[in-house]
Amino acid sequence: MMVKTVDTSESGDWVQYVDYCYDASGRLLRMVGTLNTFDGNVSRIRTAYFGGSGGLLRASTRILDLATKKPLPKADFMDMTDEIYLTTQAMPFKELFAP
Repeated sequence: MMVKTVDTSESGDWVQYVDYCYDASGRLLRMVGTLNTFDGNVSRIRTAYFGGSGGLLRASTRILDLATKKPLPKADFMDMTDEIYLTTQAMPFKELFAP
């Protein structure tokens, strides 16, 4: 099951997308968090893979220029945390999922 979330500032200075991929039992397998922000004009993409017990297997982060999408060696911006929900039942809107 794929679950996609979107959060943004009122001013539109930043938008954060987090895509969650769950197995049939509702356990988190992978999440990809993308933060696009005018603070530094960057796009931060963080990918994380999780094992069956919920432990982090591996993670990577890429910082790209917001306009060109080319990798940046370094960027100064205010990063945000991608919320981790290890199961679909841990999500704050779990009642919206079909039984």
